[in-house]
Amino acid sequence: MNKIQIFSYSLVILALVLFINIMAFVQVSIVYGVEPQLRFFVIPSIVGTVFGLILVLSHRYFLLSKKFERLASFDKLTGTFSRYACDLFFEREAKRCQRDLLPLSVLLIDIDDFKSVNDQYGHPKGDRVLKMVTDCLHAELRSMDTLCRWGGEEFIVILPEQDHDAALKLGQRLCHAINNHDFTLAKPLSISIGGTTVKGSDYSFNSLVSKADKALYSVKQSGKNGVKMYSGLF
Repeated sequence: MNKIQIFSYSLVILALVLFINIMAFVQVSIVYGVEPQLRFFVIPSIVGTVFGLILVLSHRYFLLSKKFERLASFDKLTGTFSRYACDLFFEREAKRCQRDLLPLSVLLIDIDDFKSVNDQYGHPKGDRVLKMVTDCLHAELRSMDTLCRWGGEEFIVILPEQDHDAALKLGQRLCHAINNHDFTLAKPLSISIGGTTVKGSDYSFNSLVSKADKALYSVKQSGKNGVKMYSGLF
């Protein structure tokens, strides 16, 4: 809010307060026959204006803080949740699943050879492909699942109440959906997915992501375009 806006708000508030004071004093003077005095207008008007301006500024900054929070929660390019929001969603779901002894799975997704898409077709085309990939992934998820952009061409999916087998099957469906979608590229696009599941203990986000990343690395080493769940063997 700039100085001109603050000055304008101050004038409006002052005018309203003066009007209210004048009307109130007129009513009081008619009933009690009190002679009008300047202090009856000036002091309440100044105090009312200050408090009114404080309320206006507080509301303004509240709206700005909500706007910044919303911007921080979403990835501008893909429209999906951001890495910041991912931490919040996981914390909420982890507490619930741990309390109710429910499984919780995480899938870490990486688009295979995405750099070659940007190099061959340019970054605007790469951005469109990222958006289409996001739409394909969303189409396979439940309403209670959370898809977040982890960074670059990586995404992460939080799957509450999904065990090892369910997460593995979902990963396979996601790979199939990307393989069979027409991205208008010279060759089909593919993704690699590493996942992990926890139930009953160690609901640590960093620990789960680390295990999922190890599984993802194993997929990349095995030729990409597939999904593996962490088993402790790699």
